[in-house]
Amino acid sequence: QVDDVRFVHFLSLSLNGTTPNTIASSSTTMSRPNTNNSAATEAPSAAADVNESRTTILPQGIVESRNYASNDTVQISAEIQAFIAGTDGNGAAPGVRSEFRTLFTIWMFITRLPSPMWIDLHPGYLMRGMGYFPIVGSVLGGMCAIVLDCLNISIGLPASVAAALAIGFGLSVTGCFHEDGLADSADGMGGGWSKTQVLKIMTDSRVGTFGCAALSLFLFVKLQLLGSLGTSRWVILDFQNDGSGVSSSGAGPAILVAQT
Repeated sequence: QVDDVRFVHFLSLSLNGTTPNTIASSSTTMSRPNTNNSAATEAPSAAADVNESRTTILPQGIVESRNYASNDTVQISAEIQAFIAGTDGNGAAPGVRSEFRTLFTIWMFITRLPSPMWIDLHPGYLMRGMGYFPIVGSVLGGMCAIVLDCLNISIGLPASVAAALAIGFGLSVTGCFHEDGLADSADGMGGGWSKTQVLKIMTDSRVGTFGCAALSLFLFVKLQLLGSLGTSRWVILDFQNDGSGVSSSGAGPAILVAQT
């Protein structure tokens, strides 16, 4: 009966998200109860409940301090107004230098490739650069397609091997940017039972079982699809113009379109 009680207690603690160390200490406490420390343990428990309810890694009050808690949805913070007007010292006024910085902000955000030394991940430029995501994606897709075609056509490697190496090249260039988000999403939706648990799991840097399974399936399917598309056939312009429907085909153009 004692073992049954311990198992039920272990199960209830695990369902509540208690860590294994806490479960072990709680199980030991059951066998040797100590009522003298009950009042002392209630305060940390209450603090833990408060931390459990927090679903963001941002410090408390940071959202309210940026005027997002205002009921007036038309109001824009003075900081954003200054950035848009270019009067905050960040050089955001319309111009060639501003657009250049916006483009390379997105380049730095998506890739691990070198950028000018004076470029940083300013949130304002990142917000302005949403229109540059397809451009940067097309460049990355073109690079992966060139690697794949060189390995498959020039060197003569099988299509599946060339596809695997091209996928690895893309993962290296982007730093597994999208794959990391996929793994976090899979862990959160697969391992969380409540909104709080889902969000806390997604902010955890560790990869769980659901994340590993999702990444394995994603990479396996991607490899199979690129390998089955065969050798690339690039058609930039159809000079025949006879309506025959000549177009690009194969794995290379597919990577370019997908990355865009």
